[in-house]
Amino acid sequence: MAFEDCVSLRSIDLPYGLTSIGYAAFMDCHSLTSITLPESLSGLGGFMGEVFANCTSLTSVTFPRSFTSTGFGTFGGCTSLVDVTIPDTITTIGASTFSDCTSLTSFVIPNGVPSIGEDTFRNCYALTAITIPASVTTIGYAAFEYCYNLSSVHYAGTPAQWKQIDIDSGNTALEQAYEGNPISSCGDNATWSIDNAGTLTIRGTGEITDTPWSDPMILPYSVHIKNVVLEDGITGICSYAFDYTDIVSVTLPATLTHIDYSAFDGCSDLTTVNYAGSPEQWNNIKIANHNDELLNATRHYYSSNASTVSSEENSIFPSTATGNDHSFAASFSDLTPGVSYAVIVSRSEIDPLAPENLIYINQFRATSSGYQQSFQTPRSSALNADDMTYVIASGIYSFDEAPTPTPTPGGGSSSGGGAAVLIGVGAAAAITAGVIMMSPVEIKGRVVLADQAAVPGAKISLLREGKVVAQTTADENGSFSLKAKRGSYELTAAYTTADGQLIYKIIDIKAPAKDLTVTF
Repeated sequence: MAFEDCVSLRSIDLPYGLTSIGYAAFMDCHSLTSITLPESLSGLGGFMGEVFANCTSLTSVTFPRSFTSTGFGTFGGCTSLVDVTIPDTITTIGASTFSDCTSLTSFVIPNGVPSIGEDTFRNCYALTAITIPASVTTIGYAAFEYCYNLSSVHYAGTPAQWKQIDIDSGNTALEQAYEGNPISSCGDNATWSIDNAGTLTIRGTGEITDTPWSDPMILPYSVHIKNVVLEDGITGICSYAFDYTDIVSVTLPATLTHIDYSAFDGCSDLTTVNYAGSPEQWNNIKIANHNDELLNATRHYYSSNASTVSSEENSIFPSTATGNDHSFAASFSDLTPGVSYAVIVSRSEIDPLAPENLIYINQFRATSSGYQQSFQTPRSSALNADDMTYVIASGIYSFDEAPTPTPTPGGGSSSGGGAAVLIGVGAAAAITAGVIMMSPVEIKGRVVLADQAAVPGAKISLLREGKVVAQTTADENGSFSLKAKRGSYELTAAYTTADGQLIYKIIDIKAPAKDLTVTF
């Protein structure tokens, strides 16, 4: 306990030749931000450990290659720790080593480690990704308890090996993350993951160099994969990447430059291609032979950076154009000339395309910054302007080639923006699903105590089906803002009290949302 409670100690260099550091040597050194561990060091704290416990300002640590073990609670309560580098020489990670490290977001357990001790990552509520080697055979009690943001488990072994691991109770977060979202690599900087809906998502940068179907991890899930999404940053697809699979739709980014031989050969169920760019950009992609199924599928072009004009800036009002009481107009401003827009009028901002909510849908190409769309509701609906709580114009590059108009009750007209074409609900849903529903919306709120005092610095996480989709930190007024796709979510807010106690709260919300209040 040589430096315990040295609250002003900011940094220290330990000399070469030092082989071990004793129990609680730097415990409660709250100002310590960095430390250099010498190459001669082989362990920390022995069985008792807690060498750096509650060093709340410590942000990163790199272990030397001479290092083989940690003791109990070595970094427990290091609430600012975000970067930990451990060499593959380590064989023992003691119990509670990283418990209550509330800023730690990812961790790689080195090859050769046989077990993860009890409480190792307990209360690491910011932890979203963990890499576990095939050498692990046991995971102790509550090793991942309260890691409720854990969403990605990269396990180096096979699903059969995973089932052989002795996982003690209190690790539900880990087991759910593994079952719900297997993740592995398919390129130098590209990884794939699968969600519970059967969507295979590939994210990262550069080329897909290996088909995900060659990875043993995918085998239990492969028959359920129907949709493939390549995120922005992927530039190439290797030969045979998706050949003879059962996919029905694929979403491709504008960063894509080439698709190699037979990448989609034999995909007889492939009917839909969503492309985040223009027809001109699509024509510049080098597509090799034996990709006919891809080329023959219906293509929807859209912009991943779509300009969206929402109901906050615009309005719906009764129209006198036809002289009846079921005519209305939607007025828009701040449009971008030359951009095509999809117009939605709905009863719901949360799920505007649902048949019970959708009132009107249309498309037009803006020729000026202002636009007014007239439309009529069914005579039997008895709708008024107050029922139409949501109106949006979402900009996209292009709609389907030669869409076929389908009449809707009452027809429609436009003024000040360009020619409008009415399209049916079925076709419109297919065209706008990748634009309207995929466009991010805002979630705003404030974190307060029971006396309405602000909670600055609270960690805010947004989860869907147990997976983190967005995170932020509340400002000095306790206010926060996130962006996510429309739908239902769990929002978690957490903060650490002055005495080091972790406090958190979970609420159910629907996006978009404004003026949320999370009260502790």
